[in-house]
This record gives sequence, C-alpha cells and structure tokens, in this order.
Amino acid sequence: MITVGVDLAADPKRTAVAVIEWTGRDARVVEVVPTANDPEIVRLATRAEKTGIDCPLGWPDDFVTFVNAHHRGRVPHTDVGPEIREPLRFRETDRRLAAANLGRPLSVSSDMIGVCAMRAAGLLAAMAQEGIHVDRSGVTGRVVETYPAVAIKQWHLAQGGNPSERRYKGTAQSAVLGAMVDELKRGLRQLKLGQYEDSCRSSDHVFDAVICAMVARATMQFQCTQQIPRGLVQRARREGWIAVPTCRLEDLLASPTFSPSAR
Repeated sequence: MITVGVDLAADPKRTAVAVIEWTGRDARVVEVVPTANDPEIVRLATRAEKTGIDCPLGWPDDFVTFVNAHHRGRVPHTDVGPEIREPLRFRETDRRLAAANLGRPLSVSSDMIGVCAMRAAGLLAAMAQEGIHVDRSGVTGRVVETYPAVAIKQWHLAQGGNPSERRYKGTAQSAVLGAMVDELKRGLRQLKLGQYEDSCRSSDHVFDAVICAMVARATMQFQCTQQIPRGLVQRARREGWIAVPTCRLEDLLASPTFSPSAR
C-alpha cells in the first residue's frame, strides 16, 4: 500500500510531499519532494491508495450562503456580530475540534489559509481529472483532509508543549523538531525514514507531510479515525472534514481493513 502526505501551502516552495510504502510489518518513506507544484502532487497521488492533504478542502456552508446572499444584495442580517460571524468563519469540523480541545484550526474564510484552500480547490479538480475519486469528507475516495497538529497530539509526539502552538515550526525550533522525529521513531520502530531522515529533522514541512501520509494510512484502517457524526456526512462532503487518528502508531501496521468513517 502507498499513502501520500501533502503539507500544502499557497506557494509550491513551501509545499512538501512524502510517500510512504506499507508492506507487511514495515513502513518506509520512499520519496520526498520538498518543494512540490500541482503536477508533482497529482503524479504522486495517482500512485496512492490515499492522499492526506494538510489544508481545508472546503468553506463553511454558512459562509458560502452569506457570500452568495451579499452578492445578490440579500444579506438577511444588519448586525453581523460575533455570534453570526462564528459559523461564517469556522466549519463544523473546526468547531468540533475546538470543542474537544484538540486544536483550533485557522479560519478558511477569514485567515490567510484561505489562499491555500484556493490552491487546494484547483488541486482537487486536477486530481479528479486524472481519475482520482475525491470525497472531501474522506468517507470514500482517495483523498482525506489532515491536520498534523491534532495527529501529533493524539500520538503524543509533542515535547513539552501543546502542538497547536506549532512550537516545532521554523528554523529556531529545530531541536524540538528533532526530538519529535525521535519520538516518532520510538513510537513506530518499523518506520524507516532512510535518506529522508535529515529532511524530516530540518524541515517542518517535510515532517508534516510524513505525518499526513500516516494519517492517510489510519483512514484505511478499521476504527483508526474518529467517525463523522450521523447526519453531518453530506455537510462534510461540501466543507471538508479533518481526519482525527484514534489509534496507536503501531496500529498503522495492522492488516488494512477499510471501513467508511461514517454512515
């Protein structure tokens, strides 16, 4: 089995991709692209059973309705205060992560991550044109939305801090990043980083891409990610839904048994 992880940014220079091959009781990083453009991402995704993308794959339903209403001059509210703005800013998956104290994703409609999401929308279209089934909820298809910070927290990889604070990001935090790589190797001893270990230690983009590929693997394992609550699957297929690992790292090496994460 091949899984791909994409740490997506608006600029290909800050976009990293990692490819993991899972064979029996082994996991091996077989390719890393530290600066990836869309054709490179699509090329690698065509090889994969599942591709995890670190970027919102859609916008909040309420935001889309609000913008369309504003475009037509039919906004129903004269006072767009904090209570009204909240569902415009955050998707259902974002709000549920925050409520569970698992992290606070950036707002795809009001933060700069929206620029990255525009790239993701085009990337998903390019994948679909190449025959890759895209389901933004991740329930079916070969693409899933990932959020490395929550996976790092679930797998206890953070050293002395909350991963949502991104304390391993940037060259000044290379020691923290290196310690997290050590924790990852201890947690999944069969994972072979090989020639790409130095890249994982020196680039948080590459490290995040590896984590995304591991989350993609978790979605292919029975009961290894949180289920989407009943009644929200169709919304998730529009807005996107973050895959949250519930398994131990060693469970990633069990025989794959795909099961939809929701009904």
